[in-house]
Amino acid sequence: MLHELSGFFFAGMKTIQYSTMNMIYYLTKHPEFKEKLLKEILPPIEAVKDDIVKKLDYDTVQEFDYLQCCYNESLRIEAPAPISIPMTVVQPCSFGEGKLKFTLQPGDILLTLTQEIHKDPAQWINPHEYNPARFDKSGDSPSKWQLAADGKVRNPMAFTPFFGGKRICLGKTFAEQVIRFTLPLLFHHFAFDFVDPKQADHKEIFSADGLAVTLPFQFTIRNKA
Repeated sequence: MLHELSGFFFAGMKTIQYSTMNMIYYLTKHPEFKEKLLKEILPPIEAVKDDIVKKLDYDTVQEFDYLQCCYNESLRIEAPAPISIPMTVVQPCSFGEGKLKFTLQPGDILLTLTQEIHKDPAQWINPHEYNPARFDKSGDSPSKWQLAADGKVRNPMAFTPFFGGKRICLGKTFAEQVIRFTLPLLFHHFAFDFVDPKQADHKEIFSADGLAVTLPFQFTIRNKA
């Protein structure tokens, strides 16, 4: 039971820590997206700043649609879990078709490389570019960023930070709700900047597979708690 509990804690909290840090990094690197986000999230926070703990409620944070776009793009460009745990099958199982068809036998190991799926140039225009517009559905019709590279509808599994199917991550909803509460508070209380702007282009992968780096941030207090 202790192993299971520690697994839930690590999977539920450390991944959110990594994705939060990544999101702050990319928004700091792209001030045009950050400004749009701040226009959405700061006014509701300012309205309840006299008692944020009690007055910032569930219904309010559900209105942060652009925040979800920024979060999804952070998960896409740098998935907290870039690779799945090893899996196998209990009977022969075939995938694909034509030259891409292959068959797994019982005992064969299968891994899902989320990081590669999220950078598939057939599914994502300029896959190494951070752009929340890929998930912004506020317009009357899809923009080119919401479509695959050929202009068609993107494969529904092209974005899979929490995997999918019957074994989709149990923490998906938890993570999304935590971000909706914590990111607005961080930007309400702090202003983030790079210590050296040149460092913005030298970030290493920061994910749940054990890689951890010190990001060159400095922050100033905007509003005291």
